[in-house]
Parts: sequence; structure tokens; C-alpha cells
Amino acid sequence: PKTCENFLTLAEESYAGSPFHRVTNKAWIQGGAVGDESIYGGVLEDESFAYKHVGPGDVGMASTGPHSNATQFYITLDKLDWLDNKKVVFGRVVDGLKA
Repeated sequence: PKTCENFLTLAEESYAGSPFHRVTNKAWIQGGAVGDESIYGGVLEDESFAYKHVGPGDVGMASTGPHSNATQFYITLDKLDWLDNKKVVFGRVVDGLKA
């Protein structure tokens, strides 16, 4: 729940005009505000690894390691099961994805 709220608030307040700054071939695109603090101050812990990287359109938090989620996110372009249990998937693109 905190990860989703963090993303939603940042999408409404900070992500407008922020470009995708990292594109990896057949893996993911990464974007988000530059910064190291979530809306709660500091970083967010990894809440859950219940959702897996099943294919194009998974939305997850980009992080530098365990419990370091802040402002950056990624959208997968393929199944990335090697990221399962390492990165938090918290959503899925439901419209507009052309992969």
C-alpha cells in the first residue's frame, strides 16, 4: 500500500515532464523524479514480493538494493523473472502499452 501511494502521489505531483532516462533493450524503461526520498521521507522498505515480473507492462520500483525504494520506477518490456524477489512489482500498465 505505501509503494502504491508513493507512486500515485509522485505521478500527480512530480513526474509531469520527467523523461524516461534509462532504456534497456528488451528489458525495461526507467523514469521518475530524481531524488532519494519517498513521500514519507527517506526510502521505503520492500513491502512485498507477491507480484512477479511476468511480462511486458509490469510496473516496479527502481532501487539500489534491498529496502531502498524512493522516487524512480520502471516498466518492463519483457518477462524479467531474474528480478523476482529483488525488485518490488506494484502495478501493471493496463492501456497504451505497445511492446
